[in-house]
Amino acid sequence: GKGCDSMLHLASPFSLQPSSSTADAIHTIVEPAIAGAMNAVRAAESLGLQRLVTCGSIFGMVGSGTEKGFDHVYGSNDVNGFSTPKGCAYAYSKMASQQKSIS
Repeated sequence: GKGCDSMLHLASPFSLQPSSSTADAIHTIVEPAIAGAMNAVRAAESLGLQRLVTCGSIFGMVGSGTEKGFDHVYGSNDVNGFSTPKGCAYAYSKMASQQKSIS
């Protein structure tokens, strides 16, 4: 928009109800999260914005404390390799949308 040089992308689908199947989790949580992140990237590019800030989540980096050990210090290169669409669709969607939007 006019006079705007940055965009914030903060939204992500979330449900307190467990998904009935992996396909349902992918359709209702994972795919919309990825699509939303990519829509924000495309919109920022088409508007010529200087900055796009996306709201990630600790779930994008950490799936379980046992994954890398409870003493592991997490950083920007860590990726949640533990969560699955059926196990925790939200955590998986945060990881997948973060990875897709930075690629």
